[in-house]
Amino acid sequence: MLDNDTPVFRKNQWRILLAVMFCYFFFYTGRQTFGFAIPGIKEEFGLSSATLGWISASLLWAYAIGQAINGNLADKYGGRKIMTAGAVLSCGANWVVSFSTGFLSLLIPWAANGYLQSLGWAPGSRLLSKLVGSFRAR
Repeated sequence: MLDNDTPVFRKNQWRILLAVMFCYFFFYTGRQTFGFAIPGIKEEFGLSSATLGWISASLLWAYAIGQAINGNLADKYGGRKIMTAGAVLSCGANWVVSFSTGFLSLLIPWAANGYLQSLGWAPGSRLLSKLVGSFRAR
């Protein structure tokens, strides 16, 4: 076990902090893509603003439900594993959305993306809380 005052320990703390921040940046970006695509989706699929609002809301509701579930998963399986799985699976869900042809084919993978996005915050917070705890242990 490394002593909290060693340079190697401090370097590893910074590496973890930057890795979690970088990973969460991509989670955040994966939630924002839909808003930029709305004008094109509206034109190509002929969906109304209200319909696109429901699709967008599906991500937020799934994200909220996932927050209640995924903190426990991170406690059970480890924050690093859950956060990594969420990043990879969310990327896949975003990719699936790109093949959508209408309402349901947008709604279902976008809601799934919301749930998978929630695999980032609680596990990432768990990793960072351990990091901060080790900073304070000095």
